[in-house]
Amino acid sequence: VLLVLIGFLTTTLATNNGFPNNLARTPPMSWRSWNCFRSGMNQTVMQTQIDRLVVRELNQQGKPTSLRDVGYSSVEEDDGWEACGQGEKGGYHNATGYPIVRKDRYPNMTGLMTYAKQRNVSIGWYLNCDGCREDPSIIPHYHQEAQWLADYGIESIKFDAGGVGRNITEYALAINATGKAIRIENCNDQNPFRPTLEDCPYNLFRTSIDNAPSLVSGISNLMDTVPYLNVSRPGCWAYPDMLQTSGAYQPNSCPEQDMSIDATMAEFAAWCTVSSPLTLSFDMSNTTLYKALFPIITHPTALAINQAWAGSAGYLAKQSDDVWTGAVYHGSACEVSSVRSLPTWTVWAKPMPDNTIAAVAINTLNASSVKVDVSPQDLGFDSSVTSLKAIDVWTGNAVEVGTHWIIPTLPPHQSQFLILSPE
Repeated sequence: VLLVLIGFLTTTLATNNGFPNNLARTPPMSWRSWNCFRSGMNQTVMQTQIDRLVVRELNQQGKPTSLRDVGYSSVEEDDGWEACGQGEKGGYHNATGYPIVRKDRYPNMTGLMTYAKQRNVSIGWYLNCDGCREDPSIIPHYHQEAQWLADYGIESIKFDAGGVGRNITEYALAINATGKAIRIENCNDQNPFRPTLEDCPYNLFRTSIDNAPSLVSGISNLMDTVPYLNVSRPGCWAYPDMLQTSGAYQPNSCPEQDMSIDATMAEFAAWCTVSSPLTLSFDMSNTTLYKALFPIITHPTALAINQAWAGSAGYLAKQSDDVWTGAVYHGSACEVSSVRSLPTWTVWAKPMPDNTIAAVAINTLNASSVKVDVSPQDLGFDSSVTSLKAIDVWTGNAVEVGTHWIIPTLPPHQSQFLILSPE
């Protein structure tokens, strides 16, 4: 009864914030261009990614399956589409306030929308652009941009913080006024910068700076997400940025930091366990990489954990007392770094509707193993639970746990992803 009540209250709050679009009731699953193509996308590449989203060339549970089949429903452009310099005061809006598209990259926007719709894929876009910062004297074009999105049939939009539109609530109200339901991502824009339970005029919100192809960067972004997991809920999801995967961008990883398949599995498991939106960003036409990542990003149990709701988006259950201090890279090309101290290991947990708890333990370190020791109460079980049993998410095999979940030696950048229940 309590969980039902929590779900009811959360649903009510999440849909009563100025734009009741009733979208993103579960964490959105999509593909976005930035990590692999940065600002170099075009219509041909976009259509190729649409094709790759729907192709059924690999099996999941013995059946030919596409990424679209398991829930990845949209292909989304990031920066680089705008005709920078061709608009008002050297910007990318025309005299009436509507965005101007680079015709050399997107010669037929209507054709692109039709191409996607014919394949049951939605198109997402990017506005308030960081790559074409307009004259600050320009008045924000909230309503014109909203109508432009609606006219083209764009179904999701990422508003960045680089433009003159510094009021995400005004964007939400303008979109609502079009009568079209468009999923809104707030990428560090203002008013409100972060949501509350009473005010969330967007469907997902960035909690960090750009993720880099480094598990250390992913853990850093997750730690920045912790303060907002208590307000992350259906219709308003905390989001530590696009997923980084092995081989998504060249060079493959940041200096001295590994983004291997093991690191990819750890990051994917963590994103699932905190109910983050799952935004892929590798070149799906790279068939070698696609085949390597497919079993991870389509894993039915991992996705079920991500999509489940039992009153909590997830939480940091435990972290090591020891810390690692060093360079944390940011950006898809590791172009920025800062020095930060992070726990050497973390455990992230999320309650499931069947009263089990999904949890992942991750070793932050690149060169050393760690020992992980977690009690039932650390994970969120009540004091009456003294012993646990578990299933490995990836393999489905039983894992011995007992009175404590102990991993004597967790190798560098590896993880253990379990579903735990009282024994």
